[in-house]
Amino acid sequence: MNKLAALLAILGAAAFVLISSIYTVSEIEQVIVTQFGRPVGAPVTEAGLHFKLPLVQTVHVLEKRLLPWDGDAENMQTRDKKRIFIDVWARWRITEAEKFYRAVRTESQGQKILDDLVDSGAVAWGTAVALDYESAAEVAEFVADTGISLPVLMGDGRTA
Repeated sequence: MNKLAALLAILGAAAFVLISSIYTVSEIEQVIVTQFGRPVGAPVTEAGLHFKLPLVQTVHVLEKRLLPWDGDAENMQTRDKKRIFIDVWARWRITEAEKFYRAVRTESQGQKILDDLVDSGAVAWGTAVALDYESAAEVAEFVADTGISLPVLMGDGRTA
């Protein structure tokens, strides 16, 4: 009985080590493997079955696909007292996984950074544009002339 219990314990430990050393990467993911919190090796971008050191290395999964970002709609007033709404959205992708992991760590933290950078930039740009033009129609004409695809929602609900 003792030999059987010892054999089962050894088999159980071996199975645990084997299972905790295997990880999979799908086609839509990229992986950073860290050892004691520091990235080890190049990012894993190939889909399939991969191996790591059990209990020592940790797998951090990041998206390879385009990620959505949607800012809050900002309500601004032009010089002719018309209200315009600026709704900003973007698509972003993690292209350098190791740099991204070292600087940001997670996709949700990346979204927060985009919130601060893009939203504040859009508000500053929108405020400058809205105050520099006489009417909401001029703002819409300016946006169209820039070549930037930004639908402008007028205060009366029309889109320019």
